[in-house]
Amino acid sequence: MSTNTDALRPEEIAIFLERDCGLNRKYIYLLELIPLIEMMWADGKNQEAEIELVHRYAREHLARLQRAAAGQTVLSLAELGDFFARLVHNRPNADLLRKLCDLAKSSAFAFHNADLETRALGRRDVLDRCLQIAIANIHGPAANREQLVTEEKRLLLELMVALGI
Repeated sequence: MSTNTDALRPEEIAIFLERDCGLNRKYIYLLELIPLIEMMWADGKNQEAEIELVHRYAREHLARLQRAAAGQTVLSLAELGDFFARLVHNRPNADLLRKLCDLAKSSAFAFHNADLETRALGRRDVLDRCLQIAIANIHGPAANREQLVTEEKRLLLELMVALGI
């Protein structure tokens, strides 16, 4: 199965996650987090401020999913914890992260059941959160501020293209 197609059905994505990535098929619900995780790891380390931003967005995302599912649990806290252990707290290998990023960009941001305005807002929200992660550790006097690393800039531009922004 290729992740380069825009027409993947949810069942195909779930199978790909299990078979090709060795991950829980329920992580299909967390694909929106993958660009944030990719951005977090762009400089080679997961800094505390970045981790907190990913955690905060994950909690908000999970709450939205639960509301959409009429209050039913879509993902358990243990499953979310495993997701974070595998991809946020420990650096995933480059091949796995690339597969997940390709999958997220081709599938997770389609916002199929939403109107055009909601789709645009969702895409901008993902980009905004990636920007927040990219600048999370820029602090101190202006002369000493760390610039965005080249990889973070590349990822932001790539994400903008993938999201049609």
